[in-house]
Amino acid sequence: SGINAEYGAANVCQNVYMDTLPEVLIDGHADTKVAFIPNIIDYILREILKNSFRATVEGHQHQVEKPPIICTICNTPDFWTIRVSDRGTGMTDTVLKQVENYCYTSFNPEPEYSDAFGGLVSAGVQDQAVH
Repeated sequence: SGINAEYGAANVCQNVYMDTLPEVLIDGHADTKVAFIPNIIDYILREILKNSFRATVEGHQHQVEKPPIICTICNTPDFWTIRVSDRGTGMTDTVLKQVENYCYTSFNPEPEYSDAFGGLVSAGVQDQAVH
């Protein structure tokens, strides 16, 4: 499930940036098994990893080797969590105030990116104002 999400996010990022992508490392309770619908986990992880790939690549544009993205899986008898850590540039206060708005994106497509990330984003945001 996580492998599909990683591949999907990496594929989109590779198409946009044509750059060396960061490695994804999995640590913690990597052998955890949970009862869940795989498509939902794939979708959520793909979106989070896509953001992490983008932040890492944009934050380290002038480095050939990018710092890794680390996925930590924690499992207890009562719950499980997945933490995704990257070494991107973080979010400005302006972006942080808007991230919970539906359809908000901080992506500002450069002309060469407009057919990849821009096309994915603009289809859902085109006619909607961000408040």
